[in-house]
Amino acid sequence: MPLASHAAPFARLALANITREYPNFPAHLVASPDEDTRPSTLHPAFYGAYDWHSAVHMHWLLVRLLRRHGGTPALPGTAPFTAVLDRHLTTEHITAEAAYLLDRPSFERPYGWAWLLALAAECRAHGGEAGAR
Repeated sequence: MPLASHAAPFARLALANITREYPNFPAHLVASPDEDTRPSTLHPAFYGAYDWHSAVHMHWLLVRLLRRHGGTPALPGTAPFTAVLDRHLTTEHITAEAAYLLDRPSFERPYGWAWLLALAAECRAHGGEAGAR
């Protein structure tokens, strides 16, 4: 069975993961009872998929599948996938994620940061408007 035949099921799996907020393992130190610890508040771009690095990884998978197979018979309907990526990977959300990492330099390091770099590289390889994410 060619790998392309797995593109649509993997894309649906990634989509289900990155849009599911709970269960979630935040690995976040709560400093105050007033702190909003909802995953989507702490990590507006990468809140799904149980933990942060898995959310980043699932975003990478989705961008990779769209770049390699989007619009082909292996992955014909891309609108639901691109809509979620466009909603998650906004300048505002990525800025919030960067601020979180700057405030917590050991968070998800090195594994999660490696996936974040892989996602950035995949977005750049995608090119065009989608790559500008």
